[in-house]
Amino acid sequence: MAVLGILTEPSGWEKHYIAACEELNVPYRVIDIVSNKWWENIKNEPVDGYLVRAAGDTEVRKQMYNERLYFIEKYLPDTPMYPSYFGSLLYENKRMQSYWMKIHDIPHPETWIFYRRDEAKAFIRDHYRWPIVSKPNLGGAGSGVRIVNTAAKARRLARKVFTRFKWYNPGLLRWKKWWFLRIPVMDDRQHNYLLFQEYIPAQWEWRILKAGDSYFGQQKLPRKGLHSGSRRSGWVDPPRELLEITRKISELSGIRSLNVDILEHTDGSYYVNEIQTWWGVRTPYQMKINDKPARYLYTGNGEYELQFGDFHRNRGCNLRVSDFLAQLNQPLT
Repeated sequence: MAVLGILTEPSGWEKHYIAACEELNVPYRVIDIVSNKWWENIKNEPVDGYLVRAAGDTEVRKQMYNERLYFIEKYLPDTPMYPSYFGSLLYENKRMQSYWMKIHDIPHPETWIFYRRDEAKAFIRDHYRWPIVSKPNLGGAGSGVRIVNTAAKARRLARKVFTRFKWYNPGLLRWKKWWFLRIPVMDDRQHNYLLFQEYIPAQWEWRILKAGDSYFGQQKLPRKGLHSGSRRSGWVDPPRELLEITRKISELSGIRSLNVDILEHTDGSYYVNEIQTWWGVRTPYQMKINDKPARYLYTGNGEYELQFGDFHRNRGCNLRVSDFLAQLNQPLT
């Protein structure tokens, strides 16, 4: 059987891959990619493929991770990664996601990204549809998302993020949830760009997860007007159209393990809000129908088979490992 290399992650999330490999009796080696000696560690541990959980808590860590994955893909092309390097680029990167969706005509909220202060100011002055949404490039669970109701509020954001007098830039502080508290992320301020997004009056936001041919779906119930980060789920049978949207995105991107957050407009149309290769989990299941844990298994030709059972073990890593081995032509027996 193939030997898999589990790349470390700054926050220790590789532990779920380790648990999955041990449960499935898959041989593995843990490789420290965060260390200064990361390349030596890679070269000293030859494996058949790498299991990746891209960093996404701060821009510095994310940049470090993507830089090192780039060289692994470039100089070890015969050793694949799961998810792919491109999947790691998209992860917690709203700018990259918006570019990719625009190029591939994926319906999504219109997005405006500014790196010039004057251009941002002109947009704010001339924009006529309020509210809009302000987001940082990185930040899960609704971290840093702001509903901007007026041009005056948008101008205040611009004054904070763009450098003035060639030296002064307070940056825009991002807050995240920790247990029942909101704490500031002091080492990851937003500087010198603004990302605005069209406000979609959504009756629901859906989260569809895919790992290999397994699909899970749930509603993200709102709290204080926001669906992201509400930590409230609605366990209902997801529309098949959403499974097909997710499958199309997976095929276009080549990413076999991903979650897609989809806004359902009040008029019934769908807009892709985010695409990620890793998802936060509060429960050992990610779909329940009739109060039973379940999944949909894609069987081909646009057909999905509903199955009940415990399919989301170790935060979905059992499915990821099994799918990766199948891609390596060494499926579990």
